[in-house]
Parts: sequence; structure tokens; C-alpha cells
Amino acid sequence: RVAQRYKTDHHETVINGQDAQNLLPVLVRHQDEPIADNVCIPLYFLSKLVRDSGTTVVQVGEGADENFLGYWWCEHYRQKEEQIYAPARAMARRSWLNRLLGRGKAVINPAAGEEDRRIEQRAKNGQELFWGGAVCWWEEMRERLTPDSAPFRQEIDCPVEGLLPESCRGLDSHAIVAGHTASLTGGLAEPEVLQKIPYLELKMRLPEHLLMRVDKMTMAHAIEARVPFLDHDLVDFARRLPPSYKLRGGVGKKVLKSMAERYIDRDMVYRKKQGFGAPMEEWFKQADFGRRCQEAFRRSAIREQGFLDNA
Repeated sequence: RVAQRYKTDHHETVINGQDAQNLLPVLVRHQDEPIADNVCIPLYFLSKLVRDSGTTVVQVGEGADENFLGYWWCEHYRQKEEQIYAPARAMARRSWLNRLLGRGKAVINPAAGEEDRRIEQRAKNGQELFWGGAVCWWEEMRERLTPDSAPFRQEIDCPVEGLLPESCRGLDSHAIVAGHTASLTGGLAEPEVLQKIPYLELKMRLPEHLLMRVDKMTMAHAIEARVPFLDHDLVDFARRLPPSYKLRGGVGKKVLKSMAERYIDRDMVYRKKQGFGAPMEEWFKQADFGRRCQEAFRRSAIREQGFLDNA
């Protein structure tokens, strides 16, 4: 429909499990570090398609969801703050006073689901509700995968003084989050979760993950990817907007979508968000793909050094 409306030529490429297998050694070399993100696979092939067309500079959309609350978890955590976190924090504060007066203590709701219990526990501990949109695994799974934390307790030698924050030297994930929110609360009395989410995403997920994967996969084909949504004037504008201009009635990027209605049909603007990824579960189930992945893990230094529960 877009091609018909604007008389543009669109192209596509099809990737199968064998293509992904053949790419993996190349992918590791281009990434320079382990980035557990299957988006890098289609992104690599898309970049090749772009380069084969003779294009050397592209514009990408990174920053739009971060600046304008476009992710599903923005509304999710807004509801959790209102329904679970804020009441639990209030109860924890009252319980502190009650304990001081000898009147009992806060109790975690045993009927709550796993996530709600985790949120209640964070509120009780005075921890942040939102820790970021790129969490590999939560506490319970981390304990299962890495039951022995000893291999991770080692001195980090950073050659540039001040480059590595003290919060990143330990094993406390929340210390990293708290370090960022501390600088945010310096300008706001008590910022709500819809103000913290975009700030944390701009500080952590965007530079350490999203921009890095785009830059590495495009530069693998000598393509320069530019990010108009991260223009400093636009970022400053977005930070000044009230959250209600970004997220309203469960719809994220509201102000951005309102503008887009001038150029794209409304039903396309407000359709369900469609992620960019690869069918990894299906590929892993393929005999050859799964076998090669298991063999690679069995040969790996990670397995030999005991970082993970290899069972």
C-alpha cells in the first residue's frame, strides 16, 4: 500500500535456517562481542540487500520508541506502578513505622503471580520498578543458570579512569539502574515510571544494544546508518513533553502517530506493533541447527570455566 501510494520500489529477501547457520561465524567476527540478539541476523541480510542496491547511507528509526514511549512495556509498567508497586511502597513505609512501634511487618501477597510478587518485593526493598527493556533473565533464572557467583567476582582493570562506574564493578544489577535514576531525580521531585523508562532506555539499552547492533551490521557492508530520532533537539523536545502526550489510552508514540496520519493510512499507523526478528525457536528445533549449537557450547571456554550450570 505504501509502494502504491508513493510510487516506490520495495525489495525483500528470504532467510532460512541454513542461511542463518552459515552466517553465525561471520556474525561473531563482526559483532566483536557476544550480542544475544537474533535481530542481527535479518539486519545483516537487510544491510547486504541495501548495499547491493548501491545505497551507502540509510536512515533508521532507533530512538522513536525510547523518546515517545512506544514499547508495550511502557503501558504495562504504568499499570504495575499504579496497581502493585505504589500501594506496596506505601504499605512498606507504613510497615517500617509499625515495626518501629512494634506493630508487625509488611507481608508479600502469596496469591500474586510471579511478576507481581517480584514487584512487591522491589517495593518493599526500596528498589526501582523498571530495570530496562533488555533484561536477559530475571533473578530466578539467573540463579538457575549461574548458581555459583564466584567466577564472576573478579577485579576489573579499566585502563581509563572514570570510564567504568563503580556500580558496574559488582554483581548487583539494581545498583546500575539506581545509579542512573539518581541523576534523574536530581531534577525532579519524584519522577514517575513513565519518566524513568525513556531515561533508562537512553542510558542503557539504546547505546549498549540497539545502536551497537545497527552500527555493526550496517558497517559490515560499509553502510552508514543515521538516526534522525536521536537528533539532540528532538531528544530535548521529547524529554520536555508530558508523558500523556506520548502514551494515551494504552497507545504509545501518540504525538508521533498523530503526525504520521498525514502521510500514512490510519489503520496502518495504529496497527499492532510488529517486531523485527528471526524464528529462532523454529530453527533451534531443526536437527542440524540444534546439534551444531549444542556442539559449539560443549566446545566453548564458557562451559569449561564453569560460568553456567552446564546441566
